[in-house]
Amino acid sequence: MIRPRYRPAAIGWFAVLFMVAAAITFADSLSRIPDLSADAADMPIVLASARLTIALIPIALVWFMANPVARWMVAGLALVRLASAPWSMQSGDAAPAWPELAALACALIAVGLLFTRRASHWFATRGQQSDDALS
Repeated sequence: MIRPRYRPAAIGWFAVLFMVAAAITFADSLSRIPDLSADAADMPIVLASARLTIALIPIALVWFMANPVARWMVAGLALVRLASAPWSMQSGDAAPAWPELAALACALIAVGLLFTRRASHWFATRGQQSDDALS
């Protein structure tokens, strides 16, 4: 019989916020595609879709596998994203940087949730319900 997996609320909120960050980035990327012919607009759409898919991989690794390596990978990538934020927001166009800031904020909060006490315990037990679960 398959036992249901226990997930703390922090893991659920991580998944929601990281997905929101990915969706904001995806929508922002699509909104910046200039009015080009259908053939010329294919590559930006493919790249935006690839970025969305790549962003969803860590969610799956955390949600389904309770993979502690994914937690550190997401944290490292978020720190790189934070460090590169001043340069990535100087795109030179007149579009506002608020979508990038909102996505960055969601991603950083999501990463912080992976390091709460209950989430750390969940990763340590690889997502299995333990008798001495934190109260």
